[in-house]
Amino acid sequence: MVAAAEMFDIAAHDVVPPSEYPTDLQGLLVQHQDLGAHDPRDHVYGVLGLYQAHGKTRELSPHLRPDYTKSLAEVCRNASRVALEEHGDLQIFRHLMHRAEETEQERAFPSWSPRWHRPWDGDLDASRFPYFYQASEGAAVDCQVVDSGNLLARGFEIGLVSECSDVISRSDTESAMEMSSIFASAEAWALHAGNGNDSDASAHSARLGRVLIAGRNSDGKPAIEQDTLPYRALADLARTGELPPVLRKLRASSRSPTDDIMKAAEFHQAMRNACTNRCIFVTASGKLGLGPPTMGKHDVICIMYGCQWPVVLRRSGREYTIVGVSYVEDMMYGEAVEEHKSMGRESSQFCIA
Repeated sequence: MVAAAEMFDIAAHDVVPPSEYPTDLQGLLVQHQDLGAHDPRDHVYGVLGLYQAHGKTRELSPHLRPDYTKSLAEVCRNASRVALEEHGDLQIFRHLMHRAEETEQERAFPSWSPRWHRPWDGDLDASRFPYFYQASEGAAVDCQVVDSGNLLARGFEIGLVSECSDVISRSDTESAMEMSSIFASAEAWALHAGNGNDSDASAHSARLGRVLIAGRNSDGKPAIEQDTLPYRALADLARTGELPPVLRKLRASSRSPTDDIMKAAEFHQAMRNACTNRCIFVTASGKLGLGPPTMGKHDVICIMYGCQWPVVLRRSGREYTIVGVSYVEDMMYGEAVEEHKSMGRESSQFCIA
């Protein structure tokens, strides 16, 4: 563990060259999240020198001035507030990594603020969704942090979660038996959502395939139809008790694999990237999706203006808590916004604690 001064020195010299420093607070908080600090509040305070030196401001916001009488939750919340205002969108939601088990300090955080002091853990946290989605169709953010620390943000509901799987672990994606079980559940939900109509098997497979890789191929690019079709080959292979070789080993092998095996391995890798430490869900209206590990039945899926990903909310009286962001089929590129506009519906203000 290192103190704030040492953390600054490491950040300044060992992480990235000066030409590649992020110039915004959110980028600095994310970049240095994996570093140690004797006092967890230094995950915020320890980057302020870099923020002033390489950012757009010399004068710190009153919310950022170091004050060790403040709790960790307040320090991180204030940093999130500044990052949100500086970015002019809700990209900070991408960095929410809520866990089933949290410390007393972490439970004091508002649900909309990332735990900036906590590094990403591949055994517990899902990989972050990419930036190329545009679920809110570029709509301007409409939100504010009020004195209570709650976030008031506008948007609209697109569905209620009716079914939700258990969390898919890394080991699940490495087991043919577990993968086969995952496929069976997803296929049953998809079939039910389609009113039992599976006459177009290829369309059915493409739909499931796109959801299970969250619309992103093994190279991290937006998926096209060819990237989704190997779902059926992988599902059939898993039912026989087998899985394709790991993609990186296959690519490094001196032997040339068959095209079918390579495509199945690419799909398997894309699915592992998307599904690990996430849940598969279906909404009451029949939309399939992938959501955060702490989500459950009856959570609400929303489009929030200024957020590139559909947001999973949990209602608690008149307030909500954010569970995390999600992938929802046919809702990632502004489709819900267009439908909302065409039907003349009003947006809502969500009070997020």
